[in-house]
This record gives sequence, structure tokens and C-alpha cells, in this order.
Amino acid sequence: MYEKDLDFASIYSNCQQKAFNGFYMGEGYLYKEGKLCISQRSMRKLLIKESHEGGLMSHFGVDKTLSLLKEKFFWPHIVKRCPKELS
Repeated sequence: MYEKDLDFASIYSNCQQKAFNGFYMGEGYLYKEGKLCISQRSMRKLLIKESHEGGLMSHFGVDKTLSLLKEKFFWPHIVKRCPKELS
């Protein structure tokens, strides 16, 4: 999904041979500084919902949910996009 993703296509292309601006490849996945990059076409909404509503954890507010997501995952503008999903 990375090669067709608006957020990650050029980064994915640059990382095929070596790390680039904090991004790197591992077993076919793209990472930024140890955090798994989540493409637009994948599971962003599911991760937000599960982190907030309790499927993976108990119910948390916006700040705690964002903190949990940002520990393990990366996508551009995560702070701007998550609050819409949490309301």
C-alpha cells in the first residue's frame, strides 16, 4: 500500500535501498524512527477506534489515545486527524 499512498509513496521509493530522513524499511514495512508507518488505505480509523474505545485497551480520552498511538505508529498529521475520529 505504501507505493500508492499519498503520504508515503515518495518516501517508500527512497527507502528501497537505504534509510531516508528517519524512515527505513523492515520486512516490507515502512518505519519512522521505530514507529510503524500507517498508510491512508490501511487501518488508521480502526487503530484510533480501538485505542479510544477499548478493543485493545480501556476507554481513554483524546490526549491519552493520541499518546498511545504516537508511541507505536506514525502517519502525517496524526494529531490533526485523530480528534475528529474521537468525537
